[in-house]
Amino acid sequence: MSRWAWFTAHRSAAAGAAAPRTHGADGRALARPWRVVPPTVADEVQRRRAGRVQPAWPRLVGVLLLVVAGMAAMHPVEPIPTHVAASASARPGFYLRSLHAVSPTGDLTDPPPAFRWRANGGPGAVAFVLCEADYTEIDRIAGIDGDVLVTPEALRDRLAARGTFHWFVEAEASGRTVRSRLASFTIR
Repeated sequence: MSRWAWFTAHRSAAAGAAAPRTHGADGRALARPWRVVPPTVADEVQRRRAGRVQPAWPRLVGVLLLVVAGMAAMHPVEPIPTHVAASASARPGFYLRSLHAVSPTGDLTDPPPAFRWRANGGPGAVAFVLCEADYTEIDRIAGIDGDVLVTPEALRDRLAARGTFHWFVEAEASGRTVRSRLASFTIR
C-alpha cells in the first residue's frame, strides 16, 4: 500500500468517529464507502462459493510447501562432503594428493635444521624449492622420499646470510604438478 493510500482510504471518516459517515452535514445520504459490501452481494458471493466446493488437497499441498520453504530458509543447503568413498574402478585423480608446508615459518634466529611438510595421498618423490625474498629460485632439490629434508650444509651457508626466504614442495601426480602453498620465514 502506498503511503498516501492510507489517507485516501479513510477520507470519508468523520474526525473522531469510529465508523464512516453515512449522512453529510446537510442531511443528505453520502455514497457508501467502497469497503462496505451490500448484504445482497455478500449473500450472492456465499451462494456461488458454496456451488464450487474445492477439494482439500490443494490447501494441504500449499501448507506443506510453506513448511518446506520455511525449513529451507532456516537450514540452507550445506556443502556436500568430499570424503565419500570412490569406486574401485575409478582412476585416482591428482586432487587426491595434497602437499602442505609445515615448518619453518615465521621469524627465526638461525638457519632451520630441517624443512618439514605433510604429504597426503600416498608416498612419492617430492621436489623442494627455496626462493629469495623477491621469489627468485635459489635451490631445487628433487627426488626426496618422505616428508622431511635435513638442511644440507651448502644451503645452510646460503641461509646464514639472513633475510626473508620462501619455500614450497611439489610432486607429480597423475601427470600434473601438485604444489604446496608458499611458506615464508625470516632469519634475523
